[in-house]
Amino acid sequence: MLIYNFKGNDSERIKFNRKLLNYNTQSHKGKYKKKTEGILKQYQRPARSLIIFQKNDLEKIKKILTEFKIDYTLYEIKQLTI
Repeated sequence: MLIYNFKGNDSERIKFNRKLLNYNTQSHKGKYKKKTEGILKQYQRPARSLIIFQKNDLEKIKKILTEFKIDYTLYEIKQLTI
């Protein structure tokens, strides 16, 4: 789980989100649509600055976070078995 605080302008935040997450582009009133994938293929985003992802993507995410100079905290979520 990643909790981050992005301090910067909006264009840098958009670049970060597009590099990390999936995003859709459309133009001509929706006639042209394109889906671009980011580094994370599977993730959950329950809040604005919170991303839950698989552990095997950790090194790629750390690289992007240092590239954009983002303050972040990482937590490991362990699955409980009953």
